[in-house]
Amino acid sequence: MLFVLIHTGHELSYAWNTCVEMRIIMNYRKQIKLALIALVLILCTQGKPAAAKAPKIPVVATEINGKQALDASGALQRSKKPGTKKNFQKKIFIGDSSSLTLLDDLDGYETTFKSSNPSILKVTKVSENTCDYYGMAAGTATIQIRIRSTSGLFFMNRPTTLKAKVSVSPHAVSIKFKHSKYKITKSKTRKVRITLRPSITKEKPVYTILNTRIATINKKGVLRGKRPGTTYVTATLANGVRAKCKIVVKSADK
Repeated sequence: MLFVLIHTGHELSYAWNTCVEMRIIMNYRKQIKLALIALVLILCTQGKPAAAKAPKIPVVATEINGKQALDASGALQRSKKPGTKKNFQKKIFIGDSSSLTLLDDLDGYETTFKSSNPSILKVTKVSENTCDYYGMAAGTATIQIRIRSTSGLFFMNRPTTLKAKVSVSPHAVSIKFKHSKYKITKSKTRKVRITLRPSITKEKPVYTILNTRIATINKKGVLRGKRPGTTYVTATLANGVRAKCKIVVKSADK
């Protein structure tokens, strides 16, 4: 009887010690889990640690013709005055295409290009720093560009976002001058007026003048009288349709 009690006592003692050890292990696991959760919350609320912080990207996007540049703030940067910015805008016609290129070295970064309205503007990714866009219908859409570092923890790398606004319009199908004859004084300027159809087109005609010794005209349709006489101006559309008007230059004393 005494042996049974002693034996039973040893088993109870062993069982009790085992339970105590298991509780200690569970407490440790719970504390470790809480510590990890707290660490994640601290990182999310206080910012990224220096080691995991992705470098800032001086992203610059530009049309291939090099006339427009998009900086990291999503604005068109002009070099006329330091700090002067203008919204990035591009105009294309239905059925036409163009390319947008990021000039920065994007090695180690992943880039996505997306159209805000695919029914107006179709966007296709060509490479990590280039996309093609195609005018589908009249309207305005935005090319949305997201650049994210592929190094470090994915959820810690905040993407850089750029936007490029693109207006799509139809080609002009007809053109005519509002006046059949324009009179201008020597050394003075005057702008010719035209009517395009459809009226929502953004197309600009090409102006030519028959006799440049009498008058000149620039790409905006501004005439300048040079000497008294008569000449003619022709405005031509991309489809070959033309319109013509008469130009009369008078001397300054008349």
